[in-house]
Amino acid sequence: MRWAYYQEDQVRIRCEPGATETYIWGDRMIAFHRCRACGCVTHWKDLDPNQKRMGINTRLMEPADIADVPVRQHAGPSS
Repeated sequence: MRWAYYQEDQVRIRCEPGATETYIWGDRMIAFHRCRACGCVTHWKDLDPNQKRMGINTRLMEPADIADVPVRQHAGPSS
């Protein structure tokens, strides 16, 4: 996935009520939301009420909406 990170007040999720379902795993710090129809992860939200950050799966966005957004590559953890 390719994530874009925002504060919650910067994002509007447009979908039908109940269109996503939430799952929480691991250290239980993040709630992941996925589409009930196709299973794609759409976004995540921090479960800490003092944190208002979230990540959006940009691969589900219209290409024109993110065409001018700078991309920072991250190689991930070293093995």
